[in-house]
Amino acid sequence: MNAEEMQDRVFCAQQPKIEERPLLSQEMSELLEATFKDLANSTRLRLVHALIREPGMNVGDLAAALGMNITAISNHLRKLTDRGIVRPQRVGKQVNYSIVNPCTVSLLDHGLCLAEALLEVRPVMPDMGASVTRLG
Repeated sequence: MNAEEMQDRVFCAQQPKIEERPLLSQEMSELLEATFKDLANSTRLRLVHALIREPGMNVGDLAAALGMNITAISNHLRKLTDRGIVRPQRVGKQVNYSIVNPCTVSLLDHGLCLAEALLEVRPVMPDMGASVTRLG
């Protein structure tokens, strides 16, 4: 990714740079751990990515996009909503979902960057077996 592409990305501008923040408190590190645990699920990561790509999708649209049933998608959306990662919005009889905070976009973007870099170094991760293959 070149410098121009980096500037076009949405990042968490409302907070000081991480190097300038005080060391994480126990309380903040536990909150961060809980947030990472909530996101450490392949279905929820795919839901977040789908909503980044197409904000305002409803449960049926998300179920179709991920190839899953509506009940499973609803359960994952509830977890993401409870954590404050996504926000439901009623439009008539439908409920559409969107990402609450641009930091979520940045977090997924950086995580994907790390995962792709790992694939370049190690095409198949030993603990994942053959389920992880080279992208592209």
